[in-house]
Amino acid sequence: MATSIHQELAFKAKPKEVYSAIMDSKKHMAFTKNGAAKISKRVGGAFSA
Repeated sequence: MATSIHQELAFKAKPKEVYSAIMDSKKHMAFTKNGAAKISKRVGGAFSA
């Protein structure tokens, strides 16, 4: 049995700022306060958060 989750978020920030926060390992760690994040900026690259 498959389960789906759908979530929509609204940010009070410019799209460029949101993208930067998600794609930069240090910024991602700072705003999530949830431990290490490793994010490749290469298309198709690996990530962990």
